[in-house]
Amino acid sequence: MVAEYTLHAPQRLTASVWLSPALVVNGWSLGAVRFVLLSRPVMTRPSKENVDGMLRWLLPQYALQHPAEFERSMVDHTAVAFQCFDTTQVGRGWGPRRFSASELRSIEVPVLYLAGVDERLCSSPAGAARLGKVAPQIQAALLPGAGHDLVFVHPEEVGRRILDFLGETTARARDGAPRSYPGSR
Repeated sequence: MVAEYTLHAPQRLTASVWLSPALVVNGWSLGAVRFVLLSRPVMTRPSKENVDGMLRWLLPQYALQHPAEFERSMVDHTAVAFQCFDTTQVGRGWGPRRFSASELRSIEVPVLYLAGVDERLCSSPAGAARLGKVAPQIQAALLPGAGHDLVFVHPEEVGRRILDFLGETTARARDGAPRSYPGSR
């Protein structure tokens, strides 16, 4: 959603941070077929067991590093959320999409693309490489030892990178500098 907002309402933003933006920069990985198979039962029967299986695949490092928190917070809350919402429309044309090269090139708002090296839905290293080639104005950073769960696995590092990026881009905007991100290529 943040990436779409960045593309379609840039005048409302000073900067944008994309955390594990699965599929926005590049397409599904072959391993993501497993996610589709695991998420289907969640949509049709959102039980704690089905949610647990899907999230353990999607967020493996978080599940291993913080098992009690993962179970209590992530699985329980996600199961309740899926039980409360109409999931019949899932997979019918909404959700993340791969941005074209021209769309990525057109973004002038400073963007930080932050993803885990071990992302399972798509290849984050391939995504960062694509950004370097077609949209070098977007700052890409990859964190090892994390995937889609990078916020839970590396909370301090993620927070520091976001605050540094936003602080620098806000200072540049305040000083009237042309739109670019820190460390432009």
